[in-house]
Amino acid sequence: MPKNPNGDCIYGDYSGVDWSAWGGPEWDEAFRRVRAKNLREVDEASDDELKDYIDERKIKRAAEKRGVTPDEVFAVIRDSRLYRAEFIKDPKRQNLYERVAAEAIKNMPGVEGFVHYGTNELELVDGVPKKRSGEHGAEPGLAKTIDFGWRRGGFRYFASHKYTKERGGAQDNQYRDVLAFIKEANKNSDAGCVFVAIADGEYYDFVDAGTKLKKINVLKQNAVAKSGVYAVRISELVGLMDSMRRDGAPAGFG
Repeated sequence: MPKNPNGDCIYGDYSGVDWSAWGGPEWDEAFRRVRAKNLREVDEASDDELKDYIDERKIKRAAEKRGVTPDEVFAVIRDSRLYRAEFIKDPKRQNLYERVAAEAIKNMPGVEGFVHYGTNELELVDGVPKKRSGEHGAEPGLAKTIDFGWRRGGFRYFASHKYTKERGGAQDNQYRDVLAFIKEANKNSDAGCVFVAIADGEYYDFVDAGTKLKKINVLKQNAVAKSGVYAVRISELVGLMDSMRRDGAPAGFG
């Protein structure tokens, strides 16, 4: 497991987990740990290193609001631990939740060959995972990024992960992205491939205005099991993998 210099487990310790009773990652605790780690590292950073930890957009906004220069704001941050805590980068902008999910999945029983793909490294086009090339046959905007890949029980799994908490326009865009991933995955014709849209966070318990269903249930209804496509919370993932038939086809394949 990844550890910080003080030996704390940053993203969660999943060794020895009772997966049958697991309720999912402790997202808020992971956020707290990463923020505390960032602050400890900021305390030890040189001026040049400090700039790597500080959110420049926050500095710019603070300077404009107070009628001073960004350098003046940075000087205060450098000399005040309280200000540093306010201006360090948000763990959410460091792909925190995606990293938490990655650590959890690769420690799940039976998971082999786990890969956490880089940004835009692998995409889903017409139900087929492809290395991103910038040239593909899908309509513009239809190719969807794949975050994780692994093997288990004779199947290849490809997953997209979103953690979404509050309501808002940006969050609605994430919801639409998950639906678009499912739409592309539903075109899958390879019985050895399973596509999973993992949707975590309180947002997916909110009601979809168009269907009057919880958003997580809308995702589940759109996922076509006969194409090997599923929408789950990460806490449901082990149960999904356990449910796969051992005769060479996922539970939903005909």
